[in-house]
Amino acid sequence: MEINKNEYLKIQNIFKNMNNKYEFEARILTNINFYKYENIMNKLIFSKNVGGYELKYTIDTTMDIKVDDYRVSIMGKDDVKKYWLSETLDANINHKFISKKTIERHDLEEYNIRINLAEEEQLNPKIIETVKNLISDQKKVKTYRIKN
Repeated sequence: MEINKNEYLKIQNIFKNMNNKYEFEARILTNINFYKYENIMNKLIFSKNVGGYELKYTIDTTMDIKVDDYRVSIMGKDDVKKYWLSETLDANINHKFISKKTIERHDLEEYNIRINLAEEEQLNPKIIETVKNLISDQKKVKTYRIKN
């Protein structure tokens, strides 16, 4: 299966719009085997002279806590563990309060892949206090997501 020219141009446009402020995300929307995953990753990270996109990536552990329209990201495996044990956000835990705005999104329906370009912004101090209260509220429904 080949990506058609129209989809290729849309993906190329997303790559052209990338900068240091934006987060690029490719999400696989269905279950795949390791062979397919490896092919996708190779296309993204291989150098351009062998047909890849030459994207750089890092492997970090982050836990996102989403409540209402806000997100708190706890960075680092040790800090995720500290939070999990104490259920409190304090200065000893590396975290940030974020709002996320989608810049551009494209679905490769034939491949069940969503490509997303988004901008993450830090919240202002007034909203941070509100989010802290929401996070500590035991009755409030929260979504937890670990990313490696």
